[in-house]
Amino acid sequence: MKTQASEQWVTMYPHIDAHLEHCRAAGFSPDTTIPDRREILERLIRTVGDLHTATAGQIAGWLARPGWAAHTRATYFAHIRSYYCWALRRGLVAANPLDDLERPRVPTYMPRGISDAAFATILRDPGEPWLTVALLAGYAGLRCMEVCAARREHIDADSIRVRGKGGIVAEIPTSPVIWDHVRDRPRGLLTLTPKGRCAYRPKDMSHRFAEHCDRLGLHATLHDLRRKYADMLRRAGVDVEVIRTLMRHSSIATTQRYFQPRDEERRAGIQALPAPASHQQEAA
Repeated sequence: MKTQASEQWVTMYPHIDAHLEHCRAAGFSPDTTIPDRREILERLIRTVGDLHTATAGQIAGWLARPGWAAHTRATYFAHIRSYYCWALRRGLVAANPLDDLERPRVPTYMPRGISDAAFATILRDPGEPWLTVALLAGYAGLRCMEVCAARREHIDADSIRVRGKGGIVAEIPTSPVIWDHVRDRPRGLLTLTPKGRCAYRPKDMSHRFAEHCDRLGLHATLHDLRRKYADMLRRAGVDVEVIRTLMRHSSIATTQRYFQPRDEERRAGIQALPAPASHQQEAA
């Protein structure tokens, strides 16, 4: 027997499809943002039924479920709010119920990153596709979705052609480390699922890479290697604006969140503080 929520889902389906078509036209990622938004809206509908009659209290109750990280709640809130903004413009709802809700707060964390030793351990393991994955993330700063889509014909000795967020295509210089690794590879995708059957989906690749690191005795994610890329550039003395363009960020503030000051750098900063005048006179 169908529940009320499942029956309402049949009614909501054309609206969800139209909203996601709008997202595609706006250039949202077809690999991550669009399927994630569909999944989130479907899960909400199964609880509250028709989104066009749902109340702020019903949605707040769903967002308040235990077990979700703060970042997860904030992401869900953003996707749902975007749907209601779209529905409001099309006259499907009289008001946006999320206007009565506070956006979930996300704590500010120091970037975790990984150590040089951990990164070296990952690069010493020759298992594929994980070595290729690690090089593309750690020496080109590619995001998970970009690693999944990376093709040999998009890389030469000078540059890597990347289709990033919003479908924006950019070219970044090729690290000699990456070129040495892929130069003799045939055309086509650089990372494939076991037995070379098909391309990885970003979520699956992210999960499998974390499992690979676990087998190496490490707690690391693919995004940690993108952070490592930014931090290695910073430590090499590269200007932050240049790092921003290499990371393909629109804001330099976003780039700065990727930096991970090392303990020895913080200690050196403390040692560089000038001594009080009285101490300087005693030393003289």
